[in-house]
Parts: sequence; structure tokens; C-alpha cells
Amino acid sequence: MWARRISRIGVLGFGVTFSPASGPAPVAASQSTPTVQTSQGLVTLGPGRITREEGLRAIRDQVGLRISWSAHRALSDSVDVQVSGVPALAAVRAVLEGSPLEVQMTRSGVAAVRPARTGTVRGVVTSESMGEPLSDAVVELVGTQWSTLTDEEGRYTLAEIPPGDYQLSVYLIGFGEAARDVRVVSGETVEMDIALSTDAVSLAGVSVVAETRVQQEMREVRQSPFSVSVIDGQRLASRGLTLDEALQRATGIQVRRSGGLGSASIFHVRGLEGNRVRIYIDGNPVSGTGDSFTLDDIPLALVERVEVYKGVVPARFGGDGLGAAVNVVIREFPGGYDDVSYAAGSFGQHQIASLFVRRPHPDFEVGFSANLDLADNDYQMESPFIPGLQITRDHDRFRRAVVGGTLNYTGGWFDDLHVEAAGILSRREIQGIQTNVQHAEASSDFGVLLMHGDRQGAMGGRLDVTLGLVALATRAALVDTSSVRYTFGGDSFPSPNGRGELAALPSHSDNTRLLFRQRGTATYRFSPAHTGNLTYVFDHSRFEPRDTLANRFAGRNVSEFPGQQTNVVVGASHEWRPMGERFVNVFGVRAYAFHSEGTPQNLFDVTGERPPEITNRTFSLGVSEAARYFLTPELLAKGSIVFATRLPESTELFGDGLLLQPAPALEPERTINLNVGLQFERGRPGDGHLQAEVNGFAMWLRDMIQLAAGGFGGTAAHANVGEARIVGFDVEMKGDVTPWLYATGGFTYQDARDVRDFIPGSSVPSPTRGLRLPNLPWLFGTFALEAHAGDLLGRNQQSRVFLETSFTDEYFFAFEMSRNQERRIPRALTHTLGFEHQWLGSGITLTAEIQNIADAEVLNQFRQPLPGRMFRLKLRYTRIRD
Repeated sequence: MWARRISRIGVLGFGVTFSPASGPAPVAASQSTPTVQTSQGLVTLGPGRITREEGLRAIRDQVGLRISWSAHRALSDSVDVQVSGVPALAAVRAVLEGSPLEVQMTRSGVAAVRPARTGTVRGVVTSESMGEPLSDAVVELVGTQWSTLTDEEGRYTLAEIPPGDYQLSVYLIGFGEAARDVRVVSGETVEMDIALSTDAVSLAGVSVVAETRVQQEMREVRQSPFSVSVIDGQRLASRGLTLDEALQRATGIQVRRSGGLGSASIFHVRGLEGNRVRIYIDGNPVSGTGDSFTLDDIPLALVERVEVYKGVVPARFGGDGLGAAVNVVIREFPGGYDDVSYAAGSFGQHQIASLFVRRPHPDFEVGFSANLDLADNDYQMESPFIPGLQITRDHDRFRRAVVGGTLNYTGGWFDDLHVEAAGILSRREIQGIQTNVQHAEASSDFGVLLMHGDRQGAMGGRLDVTLGLVALATRAALVDTSSVRYTFGGDSFPSPNGRGELAALPSHSDNTRLLFRQRGTATYRFSPAHTGNLTYVFDHSRFEPRDTLANRFAGRNVSEFPGQQTNVVVGASHEWRPMGERFVNVFGVRAYAFHSEGTPQNLFDVTGERPPEITNRTFSLGVSEAARYFLTPELLAKGSIVFATRLPESTELFGDGLLLQPAPALEPERTINLNVGLQFERGRPGDGHLQAEVNGFAMWLRDMIQLAAGGFGGTAAHANVGEARIVGFDVEMKGDVTPWLYATGGFTYQDARDVRDFIPGSSVPSPTRGLRLPNLPWLFGTFALEAHAGDLLGRNQQSRVFLETSFTDEYFFAFEMSRNQERRIPRALTHTLGFEHQWLGSGITLTAEIQNIADAEVLNQFRQPLPGRMFRLKLRYTRIRD
């Protein structure tokens, strides 16, 4: 990210600048040569695309006006001009519009074209403590195009600045940010020397300048035309949270688990859940990995921010989806970085994380990370199916190891060429809820190789290009071979078919998934007001299941049904800024092509004959529109609508080899998603900052893919069985109550209803039409307070106390067919209290917290009980190297 910003500044350093357009919007260029006509000294010019210098010559030759000019780079810029019946001098001004040039009449009657009367800001940036010049500091006029880097002597110059009042911002990694008000006067040079402090308050070893820069980028994302919530990952990095738990703090999203650390989790965003919520890492889709990779596999220390899109997802991400997406932005570490932490918690939870980044050469950066997560998850719970029965989970252990390495090269055609390899090994015991499973275990091995190249500022600063390749392989296994089954009451009995605790057949599977993905995106700035983007994603995946034990017990093939699929998604968007930053409009189109080949599983066919392979093809188009308008400098309105498609996932099409049956004939899901909202923001974080946002949304979803019982021994399969309408709104507020107290809060109301007319595959009226969709919260929210103080327990130290509250109202586990039905997920109210202390000079942070202070009973996904009161302690060491 830092490299991307430097690249942008480097483009400006070559003298390529763009000025916001003003006045009437230009007429689209034609392919013909522009014409100039005269009528009593009036000029008609265009339509046509010409350079400014060609336009001046045309006016001079046809009208006879004497025009003089000297060489200037702006004269070579191509412009679209159309004027009709205007005086020659007005035509000259139209040709020069948007350039740093102006025209003035001399006493001799010559129209002189010269640089506009502008001002200059220059100075020297030094270290406050040592007085030494600082090179490569970023100097910019906030909210404008003028920015540069200081040279080896710490000098900077910002030239050709229109008169006015500006804010000059200077920042450099490892130093505090400095901001100064500056007034630019026509024809004058303002001398502004800046000294950066080195004793800036640190957050978990990262200086305020980095936090300030991150906050600025997060604000840009929030103020985009899309409905999006942004989570600052570094505010949570010192806590013993997983990324799933961190996401729970965003308005409009719920992360629902089936147990403790390592258990399955599902994201809910405005009524969309599971695979309907697309996951991205730095804009790269993660779909196609099955259950072998989750967001919990990403250490929070690596996360700079998380963007949760709720409506239209920007076309630059590529891929499919219904309008809900989570994009994880990974941190970058210029110079070098060390981060080591250890966390311990209740129920046998231990987490060890390490990250080391070095730059052995100016053009190379290398990194290595290793993480280990362990948990016994041996908490007590009351059975949700047998009232009054207390259960101690004694077979729910989880083990996970993550190892990764990265190499960045910045000396080639790409500004940043990134190569990364990572491996994840996880092992999880399966406890069971309705039955006391004691021996079944699941394992998953995941390996990925990623290459990513980013080039900004090609073709004279107009073109940005990104190319990426991903190759990954996963191997998953389920071991379920016990000859005995157990009850929670302590009784045991032989397995019905001789082996297995989970289903009618035992399992010792060995399933592999292979995925190859290629992604490319190009962004071209046609003018200050028009930017185009083209993105494509090509996916090819194969699934090879194998379970010889299940086949042997069944006496036929019941597991080896492979499949393969190919997806191509191409998206194009146009960003229009007719009023500069005040109004932004983004229009996008997408094309989805899908091809799969799979074999349906038939557990009832005793002949064991392999069913014929099914070929599934589809092609569809989508369109989106998103706009943002600043009503005042602090208040903006935004709205968006999208017609979108989600292609079926590999696990939905091909199953998992046994318990999850294949469904190769699935159709894509389709939706219309509408969002309108207001957003208010004043001040900067930590300085009287206030942010408030309210959004209303409506969604119509058809061909819903849902998991249904397979009808044999606990198996299940996906099917297109649903149509739904979802409407609601969410509200979010955050800001500084006092200089030492920060508060956040938000809640979401969503009404998701079944709108099917008939039971799928029949003409029988649907008995659930108009009822709320089951297993989906309808009202939930969060509230948090954070008090912080410096030097409370000693010099050069900082302390923070936080209190978080989470609320979810009661909802139904199944369709609400009767007001008296008992299968409900009860209302949940939990509180978390924590304390964090940082020794700023040493980079050491200690965090202690208590989750679910009142030890409230919380039933979550599919009425699965979550752990009660939990204690957690984390010690973290961070260091930024020069």
C-alpha cells in the first residue's frame, strides 16, 4: 500500500498532472478532424479531438487573431472541444480550459498564452531531534493533486498552485505526521520548513504516522459510492482475537460459529450468508478453496484493514457475488518489521504468532511468518435438545499451524512484484451436539503459491495494471471408524452398520481440490473526470474424492465422484467525476460464464453403476450503478443498485465425498440489490472525530442454493429451492466523546421473507410463503467504549480500557409455523471487558480481557452452544526497523 502511494507520487514527479475539469462537460470526441468556422469574427470549433496547440493554430489561422505562446507541456495534451458562435478570445479560453495556462491581451493586440499566475510552496523537512534532513518524506496539499517526495537534502517544491488556502501534510514512516496551514498567493513563493518528531505516540509498535495514513485511506474507502464498513485491523492486533471475531465488530455483519476456536463459522451480511458473502484478500477472490481455508487462518497482525461491502462490490475485485463481500487488506512493511506474540485463554486456548520482514537490498523485501493455534474447547454447556442436561465437551480439540514466506521485488517493470507461498495444517476433533461423538476427526492441509504484479503510472501516468496468478491445492480427510456410539448420558452401543459415529457408513476419506486462478485488471484515466476499469478472473478447479473404507462397507462406489469447473468473469466500469470530488458515479457491467462437469451420487442404487456425467453451462450478464454526492463538506449521500449473479461453489456442486452429496446441476443464484444511505463525518480520529451513517437496503433473491437433507444416513445435498425478499436498515455511529473516551455503536434490522409461490418441483402452494427465513438473525447490534490515557502507570506508556456489548434478538431455528414452537435461538446479550497497556519505547504490549462477563448462554449457528465466560491474556512485541 505504501509502495502504491509512492508510485503515484512518482508519476507526478515526471510532470504529469491533471486538473479538475470545470464548466460544461466536454462533448464526446468524434473521429473526424475538427473544423473552424467564422461568422463576423465569431468562432465555431469542433467537434473533434485535438491538442491545445492545434486548437490555437486553428483559431489563429481562420480568424486572424494574433496569438503568441511558448512551449509548455500542457499544449501537447489532447482535448475535446466544441464551441459555437463565440468570440475568438472565448474560443482560446475554451481550448485552454483545465490547463495551468491563461490568455491575456497585450497592448499591441496580441493574445498572449502564458502560465497562469500561480504560487509555489517549498521548504526543507528535517528530524526534530537531530536536525538532519529527511529524504523520501511525503509532502502533499491535502485533498489536491499536488504531492511530492523530499530529495536527499530533505528539500521539496510544489509549483504551479492556484491561489488559495491549503493544508500542507508531511509524513514519513517512523516519524509523527506534521500538518501546517498555508496560504498560496499568486506570483509568490511560500517557504515552509517542517521538523518531524520522533517521539510520536505508538500503537502496538506502529507510529502515529502509519495510523494516520491508514485512517486517511480508510476514510477514502468509506466515502466511496459503495456501502462499506471499514475495520482498522491494527486497533485490534494486540488482542487475542481471530479475524472472524474482529469482523463481528462491523455494523451489518454477524459471524456465527458452531463452537470454540477452530469451529465452522458463517458470515451474515444483510441477510446474505455463507457462500453468498464473497471473501477477497487484497482484491483477490478466495472462492474455490472449499473448507480448507478460512479467514481465521490469516493472523490479525498481518491485517491493515478489513472492508465489508454491503451492496455493490467494486468491479476491480472481479469475480461473482450477490453484493456482499469481505476484502482483507494486508499490511506492508517498508524497511523491516518484527512482530512476535503469545496469547493464552480459557478452555486450553494458546496462540503463538510471529512475523519477520527484512529488506536486504533496496529492490528486495523478504518476509516470513509462522503461527500456531491450539485449543481444547472443553467448555460446559446445556444441551439444546435435552433440557437440563449439562455436557462437558471432551472431544473438540483443535490444532492449526500456518507457515508462509514472501518476496517483493521493486526494481523491474512492475512497481511491485510479489511472490508468496503458504501452507496450513489443521486437525479438529468432532464432538457432536445431538450425539456424543468421541472418535471422529477431520483434517485439512492447504498449500498456495501466489504471484502478483502491480504497475502504476504507465502510458504517461494514465494506466495502472495488475496481474495475478494463484495455484493452490487442498487435501481434506474425515476419519470416522469407531465401532461404538455414545450418548451424553454415558451409555454406549454398537454402531448400526458396524462402524462410524456420524453417518450410516464409516469414512476414512482422502479428498483433493486443485485450483488455478488468473486475474488481471487495468485502470485508465481518460481525463480528470473519466476513469475506466477492466477486470477479468479465470478459474479452473478439480475435485477428486476418495474413500475406500466407505466403498468397502457399502459394497459399491459411494464416494469417488469427481468433478471439474471453469468460471470466467469479466467486469468493466466507468467512474465519472463531473464535479471533482463532490460527485462520483460508477457504472459497471459484468459477464459470467460457467462450465462444470460432475457426476451425481446415488446412494440408493445398489447396483453400484456410475451415473452418467452431467455437463452444466450458463452465461449471464450483470449491471451495477453507484453514486456519491457531498451535500456539504461533512455530509454525503450515496446510493447503489446491482443486478448480480453468484456461481455455484465447488463444494456445492461436487460435495465432500460422502456426507455432502454432489449436486452438479445447480443453477447460479441471482439478485437485485438496492442501497441508499447518508454519511456524516467531522474531524480526525482522536481530535473531536464524529462519524455517523444510516443505510436502507432492499434485496430480491432467486434460485437460492440451500442445503437440504439427503435422506440417507445423515447425508445432505445442495439444491435451488429458495426465493427471498430482504429489506432493512442499519445505523452506525463512532467518535470521540472526550479527548480520552471513544465510543462506537450500531445496529441492524433485516426482514428476510420466503416469497416462493410453490413447493420446489411441484404445483403445491408453499406453506412458508411470507414467513421469515429460518436460522437468520433479524435484529442485532454492538456498542463499545474505549478509554485511553498516556503515562498513567509510568512515563512513555499508554493504557487503554475497553468495554464491548453485543446483542442479538431471538429468532427461529426453523420456519415459524407456530408461535408455540420451541426450536428457537434465544436472545443473547454479552459483554467483554479488557485492559491494554503499552510500553512505547520497547514495543511491548500486554492485553487482558474477559469475554461474556455474565457467563450468558449463547446459542449460535444451528443452535450450537458457544463457550461461556472466557479469560484471555496476550503479550506482544513489535519493532519497526529502519
